[in-house]
Amino acid sequence: MRGRLSSFAQKIALCAALALTLSACSGGFGKDIPKAVREYYSALESCTLRAIVTADFADYTISFDLRYAYAGEEAEGEITVMAPEEIAGIRAQIGVDGRLIGFEGDVLETGTLPGTVLSPIEALPAMMRAWRGGLATSSCEEKRAGVQCAAVTLITSLGGDDMELRAWFDSASLAPIYAEAYAGGGRCVLMIEFTEDG
Repeated sequence: MRGRLSSFAQKIALCAALALTLSACSGGFGKDIPKAVREYYSALESCTLRAIVTADFADYTISFDLRYAYAGEEAEGEITVMAPEEIAGIRAQIGVDGRLIGFEGDVLETGTLPGTVLSPIEALPAMMRAWRGGLATSSCEEKRAGVQCAAVTLITSLGGDDMELRAWFDSASLAPIYAEAYAGGGRCVLMIEFTEDG
């Protein structure tokens, strides 16, 4: 009898350990992560995001230091190229749908990422749009670069096509830390490292 109880107790302990492991990707945040992200970013009337955006065009990659001035759901936004130095200062107008309207002055032709309708210049507006209303497919808590993060995978519509995005937010403040965008087939085509200097 003792052996049977011991075996049963071991099974209970194993199930409890498994439940704790699974909770790290479901309830460890203490709330619904996608809902928290959606409510936080939907409530913002304005904000500034700055990030190093790296685009993978399959045969080459290119990085931009971009600053995005978001002015609310019903207002146009603006992207400013901060680097590389050769194109610093170029400004692009972003529509309420998060898509590029045009440039003020000099034009920056980047093309669209393979398998998507997204250009690197539209990366930050696309993220903001997804955070505010994308369809969440998964979420969890995990550490990234030593920071405890709330991570969420979202599907957002861009130009009539669905695109998968994944973002990591500081669990304490919901400030963005890092994000990726994926083309059809799951290939990562966009990597975004957010900086504190907005």
